[in-house]
Amino acid sequence: MLFTGDLLFRKRKPVLDGNLDDWLKVIGDLSREQARVVVPGHGSVGNDPKADLAPEQHYLKQLRDATCSYIHDGGDFQDASKKVLAGEGHWLLWKQDYSLNVNRAYTELNWSCFPRSVDMTFTVK
Repeated sequence: MLFTGDLLFRKRKPVLDGNLDDWLKVIGDLSREQARVVVPGHGSVGNDPKADLAPEQHYLKQLRDATCSYIHDGGDFQDASKKVLAGEGHWLLWKQDYSLNVNRAYTELNWSCFPRSVDMTFTVK
């Protein structure tokens, strides 16, 4: 039996309230578990860790990659939740929390996805 707590949201959009890359790493680790019963923090009980975690893992990767691409292309925080498209709106609670997830991903990824070609040197006169 695998108790995932808030690491797994089944058929509900996960709410990003932790480190995105760490969450993806832990999901990868959990998907290799050999449990016959998977008890999520939100949603119905499952029976296959890999299959149960796959939709959430896919969404979080899309969120990370789309947000990083938006940042790299010079997108600003104010418009991020309107411009970053990650995942599909078929999950429960999609509309309520989508912009929250994009904004949190932007805040977390801002420096790691910032274009390295930008000259960040300053001259003091």
